This record gives sequence, structure tokens and C-alpha cells, in this order.
Amino acid sequence: MGGQQKVPEDLVEFWVELLGRYPSVVAIIDPMRKQEKEHWMRLCDRVSDKCYVIGNHTYPRPGLLLEEELTEEFKTSGTVLKLDQINTITDILESAKKMEDAENQIVLTTCYGETTDTFLADMAVGMNARFLKIGAPVRGERIALFNRLIQIENQLKLEGRLAFHGENVFPHIVPPPLPEPEEGEEVQEEEKKEEKGKKK
Repeated sequence: MGGQQKVPEDLVEFWVELLGRYPSVVAIIDPMRKQEKEHWMRLCDRVSDKCYVIGNHTYPRPGLLLEEELTEEFKTSGTVLKLDQINTITDILESAKKMEDAENQIVLTTCYGETTDTFLADMAVGMNARFLKIGAPVRGERIALFNRLIQIENQLKLEGRLAFHGENVFPHIVPPPLPEPEEGEEVQEEEKKEEKGKKK
């Protein structure tokens, strides 16, 4: 970013350029604020067929996400779900089903105050999450999760039940059509065009 402040239009171009330079990137998380819905959707229109556009802070916690209406004005192709003290496993599973029905991939992630408990790895495999967001393997609690994933892989392989996700399929997200102008607005637009023509 170069330490420069960028307006939403600049951010769209920034992400388009970045993904053009690094085509191996398969997902971006919260590329801009949810409040910039129009520019978010413009970005999706330009990059969503190349990578997943994933919402993290753009959605409320799973318990509240279940009650939120999903609209055509704001879309994602992936959702981050976090298992912490304020969310239940049921909230996570039901939210995952809701977002998968809306063509979103699921990203399960760790929460603040991580421990060496490895339940999250089992849960990610059990719910067939596309991604498990752990972070770099630089601390004991993260290494424990990586080790547990290896154990699960070996166990499934021995039982002949190991399956892999297919290739990434990126759904193209198209912005909603612009609302049709009312009759009065159409007349005003025509008058403006006529005025411009007379000035020329």
C-alpha cells in the first residue's frame, strides 16, 4: 500500500493489479469495508472469477449471521467463521450451511487466546471446510493444529477414506442491475442532454 491513504476506487485498482501480478493467490479476505458495497461489488465483478473474495469482519458473528438477510447488493464467495466463547458449535454449523447455500466457501479460523487444544482441526475436517486459517507455524498452539491435521490425514488414508477437495472453482459475482429511473428522472435526463446539445 506504500503508506498512502486510498479511496475505494483506488482500492479496486490496487487489488486488480496485485492479483494480476500474483495469479497464484486463490483468496483475499476483507479487501475493503462492507460500507463500500458498490465498490466491493465492482471489485468482485473484476476479480471473483480469479480468486475467492472472502468476508470476515463484513459479517456479524455466526449467531447473528443466522438472522441476517443476504442480499444481491453485497456478496462474497467465502465466509470466515470463528469458534470462540461467544459462538456455539451449532451456530457455526448452521451458519456454514446458510453460506454454502449462498455459494460461499467456508473458512474456519482460530480465535484470540489460542491454546494447544486441537478440536478445531477435527471440526474443520468434519464439516468439510475449504480452508482452516491458523497462521504461520511459529507457536506451539499452531503447530499442535498442524500436527493434528497430519494425524487425521494418516488415519483417513489407512481407512481408505481420504478424499481431496477438487480444483478451486471461483463463481463470478456480478453487481446487481442499476435501478430503473422513474418517469420524472427520465425527463430530466433528456432535458440535460438537450441543453448540452444546444451549448455545443
